[in-house]
Amino acid sequence: MFTIIDPRALQRDAPYTFYLPSEAALAHVAPGDSIKLIFEPTGAADPCDPERMWVEVTARDGDALTGKLDNKPFELSGLALGDTLHFAPHQIIAIDWSNPDEAPDDPDPTEQWLARCLVERAVVEGRARVGYMWREVPETPEASPYPDTGWCLRPHEADIGTEEYEAEDVVYVAIGAVLNVDDSFVDLLYAPPGSAFARQNDGQFAPVPYPEDAADD
Repeated sequence: MFTIIDPRALQRDAPYTFYLPSEAALAHVAPGDSIKLIFEPTGAADPCDPERMWVEVTARDGDALTGKLDNKPFELSGLALGDTLHFAPHQIIAIDWSNPDEAPDDPDPTEQWLARCLVERAVVEGRARVGYMWREVPETPEASPYPDTGWCLRPHEADIGTEEYEAEDVVYVAIGAVLNVDDSFVDLLYAPPGSAFARQNDGQFAPVPYPEDAADD
């Protein structure tokens, strides 16, 4: 068995990286369009991960949509290619328009936050706020499909203690993944290379000298 989930909760938890179509786009969905839904298993006897699959819209009556599954489920039981499904606009996570020229303009605001940064794991995991940040000249690795921001983010030492702070467990991730857990510094991200900021005792950031050992010095 399965349920079609409401993705709005996912978007609230990850606003910088989880895109949902706009209200205007959802209102424009019509028979012939293809949309993507998230199917979550409900049977404890056959556990598997949620699956994102395409559905061809076949009918619409207000907010009542009907379609047929256009993917073969990978593991999910109780569902097969071509099955008829009933769903609501707010459950849609992506749209493939049958006539793109007539579709409303719906840019993805999360794309700007896919650029990468260097950050410590404690921040990404939500165990520490960003405490110190500086921006080097961006250098995108050749194999990366995403640009580099040049930002390097260190945790607030008071949040995790000196021992973990000095261990420096660094990862290279989308800047949006960091903003999902701490966006207190978002207004600083447009500062140019050579900028540096540190969190003060009042929780606010203030400019500080650029680190002498930064890679672009």
